[in-house]
Amino acid sequence: MGLQQNCTHALQNWGGNLQFLLAKEGAMGDAKHQSNCGNTITLIDPQLSPLSHGVLPLQWNSPAIDAAVGRCPATDQRGVARPQGKACDIGAYEFKPWNAEK
Repeated sequence: MGLQQNCTHALQNWGGNLQFLLAKEGAMGDAKHQSNCGNTITLIDPQLSPLSHGVLPLQWNSPAIDAAVGRCPATDQRGVARPQGKACDIGAYEFKPWNAEK
C-alpha cells in the first residue's frame, strides 16, 4: 500500500498528518495522487518499531513525536497520559521516554 490507497479522492484535513510512501516516487501513480493529499501531509518514514502487544511503538527519533496539531485525547491506546512532551504525538501511540517523570 502506498499513498495512492489513502488519497484517491481529495482529502480534507487540518494538518498534523504523516504518510509513509512505500512505493518509489512516481511508481503506481503516486505522483498523480500526491496532489489529492494536499500540502498538509508530510511524506516521511514515521520510524515505527515492530508490532508489539498490538501496538506499533514510535522509535525515539520518530517525526511523529510532539508533532500533533491541536487537541488530542487525554490518553493513548494503552492508557498512557498525553502529552508526554511539549505536545501530543501523532497517532494512537504516545512516546514515553525512559526518563519521563509523568
